[in-house]
Amino acid sequence: MNIFKLILGIGIISFFLVMPRVSAAVTLKDKGWLTDKDENSDGRGDGGILNRTCKGSLNTRVRRISLNPGAKTFFLNYFTCTDPRHLKKGRQCHSSWQGASLGLYPGGWYSQGFMDVMVNGLSLNNYLPEISSEQSQKEAVARYCWETPEAKIKLEFKVRENLDYLFLKVNIIPKKKIFSIKTKFICFPGSMAPGKQERDRRIATAAREVKNGSKITLNKDEPWILYYDQIWDRAKKPGCSPCALFYPVIEAQKVELDIRNYEVLTFFTYPVERQEFNYVIFTDIPKSNQEALAFMKARTSKEKQSENYLADKVNEWNGQLKALRKKLEADRNSLDAMSEKIEKIKKRGSFMPGEAESIDNELQEKSLRYFID
Repeated sequence: MNIFKLILGIGIISFFLVMPRVSAAVTLKDKGWLTDKDENSDGRGDGGILNRTCKGSLNTRVRRISLNPGAKTFFLNYFTCTDPRHLKKGRQCHSSWQGASLGLYPGGWYSQGFMDVMVNGLSLNNYLPEISSEQSQKEAVARYCWETPEAKIKLEFKVRENLDYLFLKVNIIPKKKIFSIKTKFICFPGSMAPGKQERDRRIATAAREVKNGSKITLNKDEPWILYYDQIWDRAKKPGCSPCALFYPVIEAQKVELDIRNYEVLTFFTYPVERQEFNYVIFTDIPKSNQEALAFMKARTSKEKQSENYLADKVNEWNGQLKALRKKLEADRNSLDAMSEKIEKIKKRGSFMPGEAESIDNELQEKSLRYFID
């Protein structure tokens, strides 16, 4: 090793030594399918029996997966009835009133069915998914795969070490000609506040704030949505919290909101040729409405999603990859994977939260490994 490599290697090592360390490790819990006789089967973590029952069912179940990146815990709950007497042409009978029976808890999103994917108008509501999960030192993943007549549909939920949000990637593998691709998200921001309790649901974007009773279509300068309730505000009622959703504007063809004064519905329409799209989900933001709005605007600024910044980063990363390829022949496969990732970002035209920092860190780690070898 020459003196230049030694000095540079020591410098990079020093950089990593002074970086802030995370306070907790990534954890994943998946106990498989639970019935109404199992403890905590309702997915809310408060014990009791399964709160989604199907009348006369012999087998009502929930699959509960918790993902904790060290910052908070996300619970994904899939509710279903597999009673053979209730199945019709392979479809499940027990389902959410608004979509697929996949719930997200805690904090704003519907715990008994917060999203749906509809290919050619067919809801995931009608079919049972294959479910799996896995964990590494820095990530935890929950995967759901539906086989429908129109397409194979995959949902991948991922958390990364010490980040306070949930990544969602959707993949569509067509079986027939695709005429439409849509997704739907359902939330009850601030608090569920059921029955006759007073509510005042609202949403905010990077460009505007909108009251309930409105139906709107978002513009390309609105890459995120903050959902909140003016009455159920943490500033007035401790324990209440808004939720939020990031999305790459270049992926979606249209984004529409139906801001009702109970549930708030968000609809995404995608080009029929698109087979992958992404979201970043914030749950239970521990801030008042005004603090959460400032928080979201700051996150947008931090991500620096301007075209100039993105182009500069792509050029910078490709230059680093070119230099590394000459030095890390044994690592060629991972470098190819990184090159594909950078190309996807270039085509997408925007960053997901934390994505730029993640690639910067990966390249720094590979450079470090070269210099200390």
